[in-house]
Amino acid sequence: MIRFCGATIVVLAFGLSGQAADSDAWFPERIKDFGTVPRGPMLTHYYRVNNPTDQPIQIGGVRVSCGCVTVTAPQPIIPPGQNSAILAQMDTRRFVGAKTVTIYVTFIKPRFEEVALQVTAFAREDFMIHPDTIAFGQVAKGQTKQATVRVSFYGDPNWRIEGATSDSSFIKPTFKAVPSQNTTEVGYELTAELGTDIPVGKWFTDVWLKTSNPSASKIRVPLTVEIVAPLTVIPSQVQFGVLKQGDKSEQRVILKGLAPFKIMSVLGMDDGIQLVSPMGGEAKPVQVLTFSLDTKNARKVERKLTIVTDMGSENEIVISAVGEVLIGQ
Repeated sequence: MIRFCGATIVVLAFGLSGQAADSDAWFPERIKDFGTVPRGPMLTHYYRVNNPTDQPIQIGGVRVSCGCVTVTAPQPIIPPGQNSAILAQMDTRRFVGAKTVTIYVTFIKPRFEEVALQVTAFAREDFMIHPDTIAFGQVAKGQTKQATVRVSFYGDPNWRIEGATSDSSFIKPTFKAVPSQNTTEVGYELTAELGTDIPVGKWFTDVWLKTSNPSASKIRVPLTVEIVAPLTVIPSQVQFGVLKQGDKSEQRVILKGLAPFKIMSVLGMDDGIQLVSPMGGEAKPVQVLTFSLDTKNARKVERKLTIVTDMGSENEIVISAVGEVLIGQ
């Protein structure tokens, strides 16, 4: 399962450094095979780009060998130790049968080099997946949920699904035959169930169907889901800055819940850090807290504050508060 958020992918650790590491280390994957797919949907894949060097990597451009694939580089400059992605989208309306397309990525820093990637698929017109992706949308962390798509086969009344597996242990796929009013169609419902232990983030994976048709024995069904925390806070660190004695400083944090909630208490405060805004009141999906820093005494503040809500098992969130009060300034 690949995790992707914006233009940033989860960083893999590489024990490489130096002026220009081999470009083989930049791409953990260079070939993406979508397998057998129905003709019609847009296929999407992110090629992770790592920078294990001690200097920036700069992408100068991308090009493809076929107009059925479009490619973008959302983050052309990748700082040392960080990573990004090349986004490739393959339009299956543009071909029938097997198709392999080469993607050329040109780097201009730390040296000029062109790296070739490949995307391949086999598009068929005798089956359909509707909708074409198992899309869960947003799901709260710890919540179980199911999503279903219909798989239809045409032209062969003996075509059957014999098994379903997932590339991710977080996903449990099942299937069942469903009746069809069309005598030329063999229909199935494919259902994917989320595990409750999926971490927060945007996730992409594949479900694979094993079928009785030798020419399409393995069919790919893409799956997407965004796992969101029941409670989030912005910012996660209250920064009072550097203050002089007698100054006033107030900072606020915004808490957002997937459902209305109440703030029950804030742990970790003392005479130095105080809560200005009142707690309690009505349950709301957005709550605002305002904190103040007492600047009567000189000191450096570094403290963890725990905000306790009535949201059940996910009822607490921890923030930090930092600041400094100078004397004689």
